[in-house]
Amino acid sequence: RLNHTEYAQPAIVAIEIGLARLWESWGIVPAAVVGHSVGEIAAAHIAGALDLDEAMRIVLHRGRLMERATGTGKMAAVFLSAADVHREIGRFGDRLSVAAANSPQSAVISGESAAVDAMVAEWQSRGIGCRPLPVDYAFHSAQMGPFRDELIRALGEVNARKTFIPMISTVTGKVVTGPDLNAIYWGENIRRPVLFGTAIQEMLDRGYRTIVEIGAHPVLATAMQECLSAAHSEGVALPSL
Repeated sequence: RLNHTEYAQPAIVAIEIGLARLWESWGIVPAAVVGHSVGEIAAAHIAGALDLDEAMRIVLHRGRLMERATGTGKMAAVFLSAADVHREIGRFGDRLSVAAANSPQSAVISGESAAVDAMVAEWQSRGIGCRPLPVDYAFHSAQMGPFRDELIRALGEVNARKTFIPMISTVTGKVVTGPDLNAIYWGENIRRPVLFGTAIQEMLDRGYRTIVEIGAHPVLATAMQECLSAAHSEGVALPSL
């Protein structure tokens, strides 16, 4: 059942929160937090904005709704900047979206299956590194518009407090506080692109140089290192698992 979004998303958040608390038990306390997609729920909890019950309420509604998107699209990773990808996919209109800008040189596209397949084939024919992701949904694309609206209605009033650790948003690329993390924010979190590279750059601009990755799989460690290299930083990105 972990292959199903409605189970996977709560499990991912639970693992991330558990890893953060384990690091804290060893005396490693974050100076700031960043979350990628569903990871923003864990980040908001660690930052102090959401208590555990509220964090899990949000992820349960999110996973349940996004499970319904299964079978409606595809996603693919490509070694191009988000700006380049925007130009490349423009002719597809709402059929394709930039789902994530993970570093200055890597992005993810999302959308209708045929459109994703066409773009991947074209990039591969031109020698541009890209690979389809092993999913059958189109998160962070125009297909998420109705789910965004439904999630906002399902969540209603979100009990969010003031953060005591800075949280840098991958929805806006800037610091967000407790009041920002309302139902509308979590709706935008599933629709808008994940500005991970922008958020990591904001961390570097603030002087942070040691990044500890707490995902269930260190898939983002490469993107973090690419951000560090692009900024000519001497920092380090460390995976937990």
